[in-house]
Amino acid sequence: MKRYLIIFVLLMCSTISYSQLIGEGDTLWAKSGLPTIKQVQFSPDGTKLGVVGADDIGQLVMYDANTGEELWRFTKATYYFNQFSYSLDGSKLYILPPSDNQINIIDVNTGVILDTLPVEISLDMKEYEVGNYGSVYQTKNQNILLVGNLSGCYALYDISKRQIIKERFGYYKNRFFASPNSDYFIDASSYYDNEWIVQLVMIDVNTLSTVVILGEEENAGFEGGDIKISYNGKYAATNFGTRALQIWDLDNRKLFKEYSPTIPTETTSGGGPQVSLSFGHDNATIVSCGGFYIDDTKGGSTVVTNFSNNKRALIYPNMTSFNDLDINREDTYLVCGTPRNLVVLKLKKDAVSVKDHEHEFKSVIYPNPTTNNITIGIPEHFGLIRAAQLLDSSGKLVKSFLQHELIYQGQNLILSLNGLMTGIYYLQLSNLNTVLSYQIILER
Repeated sequence: MKRYLIIFVLLMCSTISYSQLIGEGDTLWAKSGLPTIKQVQFSPDGTKLGVVGADDIGQLVMYDANTGEELWRFTKATYYFNQFSYSLDGSKLYILPPSDNQINIIDVNTGVILDTLPVEISLDMKEYEVGNYGSVYQTKNQNILLVGNLSGCYALYDISKRQIIKERFGYYKNRFFASPNSDYFIDASSYYDNEWIVQLVMIDVNTLSTVVILGEEENAGFEGGDIKISYNGKYAATNFGTRALQIWDLDNRKLFKEYSPTIPTETTSGGGPQVSLSFGHDNATIVSCGGFYIDDTKGGSTVVTNFSNNKRALIYPNMTSFNDLDINREDTYLVCGTPRNLVVLKLKKDAVSVKDHEHEFKSVIYPNPTTNNITIGIPEHFGLIRAAQLLDSSGKLVKSFLQHELIYQGQNLILSLNGLMTGIYYLQLSNLNTVLSYQIILER
């Protein structure tokens, strides 16, 4: 099984002036003192903004996207909920509080409940104690909803029949995302086999059958991270925790692009993993937010990536962490939801260019010759190291370095050559598309 190894790639900047700070003129509107934000999403027509918050109760607040005026509020005291979705025409939205076992259909303009659809849990589901459904997504078929939970269980719900018509069961911790623009949804489920493994699966939304296993990652977890599908249904994006941002080609069912997390160094005071993703409506832009922030008054780093030309930009909204984000229909504004704050600001695709050396690799290696350890400077945004191999002068494989043998300090990779004989060696580091080769002279 392939081992996906992570480089924590650092954005080297000597002064705060390198960062693009969002000022008053860039903020459309903001709110503070809100319940813990779980989801933010613009309406399909871009005129409204739905925000899910949950503390002691669950609530969905609908705002005017341009002014921030509160239009209506839906609350549920019995159990908080984390997610909602819009109908295909944008006139309604769906909420499925786990404790209610019923889908609430709500008028997007008034917040009035138009209907409640009973969701009866099957006997098999009760027997395996995998819990209630809690998420609901509109599919391409406006009469069919996909419902699911965090135990890998899914069902297709027929609105006209007011019942579940198909189920699929799973028993693992998982995350998933579905889109009305795609015939597939993406599931990331974890299982334990000597170590935790995350399996990324592409599933047919019409049949609930597995189409293909896109990939597996060993020693992976769900700390932070997100899954999204582009508006044209051609791409999916994932960024679990501090792992790489990965773009998946759903038509060809393979990994298309990947980018290492961008983490400021000299100005960093804390933070955590990447949290949320959002595709732009141009189907070429992906925004990744969260985690690492500059001093205690500025915001978490947000990276805007154009994966069609590999251009990246870096902005810092004036927040300290993120829970979710979304981009409006015109790709002009970005909404960021922090634990208790909400800000709508200009989306600057070219705010500050992230140094990108994907096509300008520089081999920095020292000391060379060496007597034992060797330090290699890794180019920024090289992505995941998928193989690290040492060859002798004849091209014969001498050693394949395992994950625990790779030691990182910033952008430097430190390797031990202990136990090898004097001679000339060649180190090969491979990512998705590129192989770096370094000549090493070992002297004893």
